[in-house]
Amino acid sequence: MAVETMQSSFPTFEGAVNLIIDFTLVVIDFVAVIIIGVAIFLTLIYFLKHFKKILDSNAPETKTIRIRLGKMLLIGLDVLIAADVLKTIVHHGLLDLLVLAVIVGIRIAITWILSKETGSEF
Repeated sequence: MAVETMQSSFPTFEGAVNLIIDFTLVVIDFVAVIIIGVAIFLTLIYFLKHFKKILDSNAPETKTIRIRLGKMLLIGLDVLIAADVLKTIVHHGLLDLLVLAVIVGIRIAITWILSKETGSEF
């Protein structure tokens, strides 16, 4: 009886792999949140530094702020897409697939808007 209890307390190889994958997904999601948070923070600092110039609607700083924020958000969304692709592969859930589709749609929309504003492709 003691041998059975001891064997059941050790995780199986599949359980260990799932644990590692789930931990990796949490880390990737956390990194994406950090990237997006830093993007917002840096944009806010830039906005506050150039506040008086930005009040003028034709100021080039306004466009610069939007482009910088957009590029940094795209990086964060790329990381989120990577995490969601892994989640979809591992968990095969319909909800995971829908979340992935929404995030990819948001990323496509932001990329399209930024490319229209800047006249370049990302």
